Amino acid sequence: MLLASFLVWREDRLRSHWRTEEPAVATLPDVEVDRSLAVTTLALALGFRAADARASVRSDIILKATFASSAGGSRALVALDGKVAAYRIGDRLVGGAVVRRIESHAVALWIDGVEEVLPLEGTKGSLLHLVRETSHAPTKPDSHRLFLRTSR
Repeated sequence: MLLASFLVWREDRLRSHWRTEEPAVATLPDVEVDRSLAVTTLALALGFRAADARASVRSDIILKATFASSAGGSRALVALDGKVAAYRIGDRLVGGAVVRRIESHAVALWIDGVEEVLPLEGTKGSLLHLVRETSHAPTKPDSHRLFLRTSR
């Protein structure tokens, strides 16, 4: 009986303490926030190419090959100071450059806050050219052409 009366008294004291105590509310000062975001920053964050992306000026970085994949497993084979290594998007090269984008013909590097494009070694442009036929008339296949067949 004594224990029950003690517990009731303690519960009443606790509830009366909660009723009289005011909740603490933190007031924050009004701060003027600049809501405008630089268009170039937003474009870079969304993966668009920078309009001022320049060709890489670093002659010690050579792009040997690219393995572009739409599934996200793209890699670039880069020669740097005579050593060849494979890099993924987001990897940091020895010189401090970061691989930003890997395409079939070039790699975009982020060097000192500027995006630089490193073209594939030995290419002046695209290797694939669109060829359109002028006539749509069926032609007789040449006898000297080889045709590959799949085995079943």
